[in-house]
Amino acid sequence: MTYKEKLSAILSKGYFPKELPFTFETKDFGIHANEIIDQWRANRVFSLKPARKISKKNKRNAYGYIVGATESEVISMPKRGFERRNINITHPIPQDLLCLDLSKNWLSIQKWLMRQKYSIDKI
Repeated sequence: MTYKEKLSAILSKGYFPKELPFTFETKDFGIHANEIIDQWRANRVFSLKPARKISKKNKRNAYGYIVGATESEVISMPKRGFERRNINITHPIPQDLLCLDLSKNWLSIQKWLMRQKYSIDKI
């Protein structure tokens, strides 16, 4: 599976909380994620920034993203009685970029998780 297919699969499954109504979905966002990232890159919605030093060590090929204001959206859902539950939905730009990096580096992440004793999940 290529990283583009992984990116599409991750975002198609959705990152919305289960409490939201079924009208909120991310299937189309996942299907078109690669084209959306290409358009964002062409329109300079985000840019790559090489990381000089991270945690006092030079990291090879380390980078970060420069993104404009991307605050999460807060939706207030009713609970029992007069209580409310705030649900934060992340902005799609950082969510998409995070999933892009996860899909590109999935083998490294998988190897690292396999070495960890505290990781219960089979990856």
